[in-house]
Amino acid sequence: MFIMPSSAERFGGKTEIISVCQYVHYAVVSLSEIDSQLAEIDENLVRNDLNALECGEQLSKRKELYEAKYPQTKRGAKGGKGNAKPLANVNAESALSFTSDTSSKTNKSKRTIEEDVQIATRIP
Repeated sequence: MFIMPSSAERFGGKTEIISVCQYVHYAVVSLSEIDSQLAEIDENLVRNDLNALECGEQLSKRKELYEAKYPQTKRGAKGGKGNAKPLANVNAESALSFTSDTSSKTNKSKRTIEEDVQIATRIP
C-alpha cells in the first residue's frame, strides 16, 4: 500500500499539510505500444476538458491506432458484420467497433464520437 497526503495549503506565509491521507491501490501491467497509446488517449479524453477540435484530434488518432490493432473493424473490411464467416482468433473485445469500444471507455455516446472524428478529419 502507498499512503499519500491529499493536499497542502498556504496560510499566512506558512505551508500547512493537511493530514488527511488516502490509500491508493494500483496494479502493474505490461502493454504493447499501441495499447499504451490507446490508454493514454482514453485518459486524456476522460480527464481533460478538451475543446471540440482537440477531442476530435484525439479520437481520430485513437481510431487510427484501434484500426491498426483490429483491422477487421475497419468499415468495409473483410470479416466485418456483413461477412457470414467469423474470423479465426477474434475475441469478443476485438469484435467491437471503434465507436462501441470508445464509447464504453470514455462514457460518450457513439454519435458524439462519430461527430468529433468527423470534425477532425474534415478540417484541412
